[in-house]
Amino acid sequence: MILRHAAQRFLEHCQSARNLAHHSVRAYRSDLADFSGFAGDEIELTAIDREVLRAYLGHMFTERRLRETTAKRRTACLRVFFKWARAEGLVELSPFHDLEVKIKLPRRLPRALSCDQLRRLLETASVMAGHPWGTPYEVGPLASDTSDSHFCSLACLLTMELLYATGIRVGELVQIRIEDLGLVDGVITIHGKGNRERRVFLPGTDLARLLEAYLLLRERHRPATDLLLIGVDGRPTTTHRIRTQLHAVSRATTPPVYLTPHMLRHTAATHLLEAGVDIRYVQRLLGHESIATTEVYTHVSDPSLRQMICNAHPRARL
Repeated sequence: MILRHAAQRFLEHCQSARNLAHHSVRAYRSDLADFSGFAGDEIELTAIDREVLRAYLGHMFTERRLRETTAKRRTACLRVFFKWARAEGLVELSPFHDLEVKIKLPRRLPRALSCDQLRRLLETASVMAGHPWGTPYEVGPLASDTSDSHFCSLACLLTMELLYATGIRVGELVQIRIEDLGLVDGVITIHGKGNRERRVFLPGTDLARLLEAYLLLRERHRPATDLLLIGVDGRPTTTHRIRTQLHAVSRATTPPVYLTPHMLRHTAATHLLEAGVDIRYVQRLLGHESIATTEVYTHVSDPSLRQMICNAHPRARL
């Protein structure tokens, strides 16, 4: 079987038999397309051996100068693909058999926002939603404006608040359904990676009131889905739309602050750990399977380290 046909069957398998998330299938499709561009989509699977894989690795690093994270992800995709192909009887042996491929990733600390940066971003989003910054959220005033522009601004503000308050991934945020909300207890059920469920909590009642106001306006837009976040057309919000909204807030902030959904997740974890929350609680909140993943956030920011040293070091008291 040629690579093009096998890749299509593999993607169908991922969607139906494995029931992978849409973004996971999309990533597999992109990675297989990249490999097909190198090896040729008409190449027979049996012709792809370890020499082809070594050549592809060299191509990614030396000619295209891809980042280590990208190369590692694409290599992992091919490993899963050929494991499936062997199980399907399309190849006798995976070309990865006895092939040692180790791609060392550079250690990069998560990029988190400072408290001042976060405050300015939330202040901008709040003003855009017509809410005076620094005052509690009130359902009546927030839900009184029924215009499309206000609904979009309110949804953006809610998005930022939820991402920071709960530390969830943007892909998890767009998958929250109305039935996942427990407003009385301030709890949201999250369906994370590998279909693992966990619960996150809304700190205080203020955010719950913002959520209630959004839900009132949401009903007026005749939602065509039970997913929480929708656009003015009633259709589900996408991760791309959320990133676009956050970029708009970023540009409107003075001075501008670079912002992505994942930075709010990083910020939530960093701020909780710096506030003294046990790392095991942060691990559960973020949905990390291994605590080693959470430990990267224990590298506190330089300003926090400086303040701690200046306040606590015995030399300061001599």
